[in-house]
Amino acid sequence: KCTNKLPHVISGYVFLTADLPENDADEVTYRIPFYGHLIEGNLSYNANDLKFLRNDRKALDSPRAVVLKNKYNVPLAITNLSVSESCARYFKLSGFKPVILQPGASITILEIQPIATQISPNITTLEESFRIVTNVTYFDIPVWSYTGLLRRIVPVDFARERSQIDEKALNFGALLPVGKQSELLMAFVNENPIPIEISSWKGAITSGNGQAQISTINRGCSKMSLDDLKFCSPHVKQGEWIIFAISVQSHVVGTFGGNFLVRTPFEEINTPIKFSTAMGRLELKSKMI
Repeated sequence: KCTNKLPHVISGYVFLTADLPENDADEVTYRIPFYGHLIEGNLSYNANDLKFLRNDRKALDSPRAVVLKNKYNVPLAITNLSVSESCARYFKLSGFKPVILQPGASITILEIQPIATQISPNITTLEESFRIVTNVTYFDIPVWSYTGLLRRIVPVDFARERSQIDEKALNFGALLPVGKQSELLMAFVNENPIPIEISSWKGAITSGNGQAQISTINRGCSKMSLDDLKFCSPHVKQGEWIIFAISVQSHVVGTFGGNFLVRTPFEEINTPIKFSTAMGRLELKSKMI
C-alpha cells in the first residue's frame, strides 16, 4: 500500500503474512513501513562512445573516455564500479575513481577499450555491461562490439515464421510450371547496436537455356514478424529484419541460375538462386483416394 501526500515523497507499508510454527491454524501479519524521496533527473552519457566497430583499428588501438553528466538536482556520489567477469574478458576499463558530481557537472569517470583478441570471429555482435554505483541508485551501462554484418535467413517460411535457417541459397524447388510466377521470401536481421543502411539490392538471372525473368521487392521491416511490416528503406533498425520478395518466371523449359545481391557499407551479401521449369501441372484425382 502506497501513499503520496507530499510532492516527490512516497511512503507506505509492505504487508507480510506468515504461519506460526506452534499452530498451523494461526497466522501473523507483519506491517513494514517504507519511505522514499523521488528525485527528478538522470545520469547521462553518450551511448555511441560505447559502441565499438570490430574492424575499426583506431577504436581498437586507443581507449575512449566515458563522460558522465549529473542531470539530477542534487549532488551525486559515484562510489563504485562493478565489472562482470565476461565484460572484463572483452573490454578493458581503467582510471575509475570515486567522486562527488555536482548538479549539471560532467566528468570523465573512466576509459574503456575493447580487447579484440578475446572476441571470436563467430560472434558478430557482443553486448556486455558495467555498473556504476551512486548514492541515488545504480546504473547498468551497456557496451558493444559489433561487425556491422547482417544475419541472413533464407528462405522465410510463413508456417514457421520464427525459423532462423540460412540455407545459403534460394532454391525454388525441382520443377516450376512454365509461365507461372513463383515467389519466395528472404530476410536480413540487424543484430548490431546501430541502424544498418541497405545501400542497394539487385536480382539477376546469370545462366540458363532460355529467357527468364526475376523481380525483387522490398516488403519492409519489422521486429521479426511478417504481420506488421513497414517501409524502412534505406536503414534497418537494431533488432529488426528487412524482408525481400524474390519472384522468378520463365516461358520456356529449362534450368536457370541467378543471384540476389545486397550491399551495405560493411559487406556484400550474394545469395545464389536456382530453379527449373517444365511443361504440365500436378493434378490430384479424388476418385483415387
